[in-house]
Amino acid sequence: MLPDDRTLHQTVFRALRAALALSASEADRHLLRAYAETPAAEPSPQTDVCYYFLQTDAQSKLLQETEVQNSQHHAYSYIPCRLILVFYGPSCESWAHRCRTFLYLDGRTGPRGILREAGLFPVPFPQPPSILYEETGKAFRKRADLTLDLRLLDDSAYGSAISHAPIPVDTIQTPPTVTIHVSE
Repeated sequence: MLPDDRTLHQTVFRALRAALALSASEADRHLLRAYAETPAAEPSPQTDVCYYFLQTDAQSKLLQETEVQNSQHHAYSYIPCRLILVFYGPSCESWAHRCRTFLYLDGRTGPRGILREAGLFPVPFPQPPSILYEETGKAFRKRADLTLDLRLLDDSAYGSAISHAPIPVDTIQTPPTVTIHVSE
């Protein structure tokens, strides 16, 4: 699954919707994908809106992880990604803080669980959002920028995280010798 995959962007949309507790109709109006094929109409300055964009981190290298399960090595590769969120509107600052906090809520229907289903894993402890004022015409509007680091499971080499061929691990044949020294 590649970061520009439509399914991946729908997963991010669902996770943001869960983090902000928006209904389906509200989410369609307030959550907009940045750099989409057909750009959305610009909302009024009084409308709360979140533009989101998921991109791979070109400066980071592929992360590799191995673990032992049932006496077999399992290797996983992760692509570093960034989720860029730009909030506008009267509630932009509170929405940015809610996303920063609530995207890490776990559970099957929680935002983190939704991301995990697609192989996206948010990295804990993100930086706080940046608050700035953007000039539009003759006025200024408040804006909050939030960047979250994520890891995308690279299953292109294996087909899926579970189905790739594991490597057997040698088992311990004799117990190790343990010497306990007591000092008085």
